[in-house]
Amino acid sequence: MKKYLLQVSILLFIVVGLSSCGKYDEGPSLSLMSKVSRITGDWQIVLQNSQTVSDVVVWSFNKDESFTRSYNGQANVNPAIWSFSADKEIIEVYYLNDDYTDYYNIIQLKNSSIILEIDNSGTITRYEFEAAK
Repeated sequence: MKKYLLQVSILLFIVVGLSSCGKYDEGPSLSLMSKVSRITGDWQIVLQNSQTVSDVVVWSFNKDESFTRSYNGQANVNPAIWSFSADKEIIEVYYLNDDYTDYYNIIQLKNSSIILEIDNSGTITRYEFEAAK
């Protein structure tokens, strides 16, 4: 009986500990997929500042850390690379031709949806993405 109570106590401790480990404001609180696995892929912007985006805007985060954007099927030709900040709370997109980096705060990072925010001189822009089809 003592052994059973100890096992249940340890399990309860682990479950409570993991449920409070959420890194991002809007989740997920727990994921078995790595952050790289969740971000890698094609993401379509569905909302920008809570407004529906009627154009097809797709951001592609590739495993090799290359980054592209397309607008209504037309690829942006400015090559870029992406990376996580050291604490993995920010995605950095470095545009090679412009020698410029955008810093996006990660609000949500799920395998089916992402929310990023960027501060442009005091103006916050919020992008909500769904996995592109």
